[in-house]
Amino acid sequence: MLFLAVGRFVRPVFFWWSAFMVAGLPAFSAAEQTAEPEQQVRNNFVMGALGDSITSGVNSTGWGSQIEHSWATGNHSDGQVVSHFMRLKNTFQDRVIERHNVARGGAKASGLASQVRDLAGLQPDYVSVLIGANDACGWSEDSSSQISGFKNSVATAMTGLIDLNPDVKILLLPIPNMYGLWEVGSGMSCQWLWDLTGICSPLLSSARTRAERQAFQARVDRANLKLQEVADEYSENIMFDLSLAQYQFSAEHISRLDCFHPSGQGQNLVAELSWETGWFAGQ
Repeated sequence: MLFLAVGRFVRPVFFWWSAFMVAGLPAFSAAEQTAEPEQQVRNNFVMGALGDSITSGVNSTGWGSQIEHSWATGNHSDGQVVSHFMRLKNTFQDRVIERHNVARGGAKASGLASQVRDLAGLQPDYVSVLIGANDACGWSEDSSSQISGFKNSVATAMTGLIDLNPDVKILLLPIPNMYGLWEVGSGMSCQWLWDLTGICSPLLSSARTRAERQAFQARVDRANLKLQEVADEYSENIMFDLSLAQYQFSAEHISRLDCFHPSGQGQNLVAELSWETGWFAGQ
């Protein structure tokens, strides 16, 4: 999941070209092996990452999945993206940090339950969840029932994570302000590529009027309010903050490869903004 937003915050139009380029990419799982096996069993900290192509780093620094540049679990030696995983290693230096990125390109909220099952048996301590851009791109103008279904799918996944570990800390991110993606991308000569690929046509097609694009963003805003409701229902386990959906991204934050996903700089910005409003800020 795009980078856009309102005012200073624009929906990180994590312009996720999910359905187009990444459907079916393999899930990623890795663990830092820095202690003896016996110590790992006693002292490991498990991070999971759920979502779509934004979280799998699609087209951020090259074509296709770029897990090592993911805002959530990246660990590339170039230091371009200081991910949550890397920040956790600095925060909990006395613990072995494991990362399990099971995000899938093209994923929608209805697919989160399957991703939760991928974490079964791991008892994750911390899970990041960023989903919804692909859902929004498929909603009709009369989307009330679809948005309700979106909320139910997310809530089901959250209860599934809590079942895996009643003490799990979940960071639920909002759908970025996709209208901002259109605004920024329009100034980058992205329109021909959007029309060629057909990505998120309800927002990005040249045939859409400004009013239709604004109505699209209004649906995204309503969906984010549903995410807030889910977080409020499970406040002991879920943290949610709308600031990411309001941040005004710039051209350098958008992938030049597809004009939809975050670039490497965009991935790093998502990591920074979401960490600052997350569970471990200031630690």
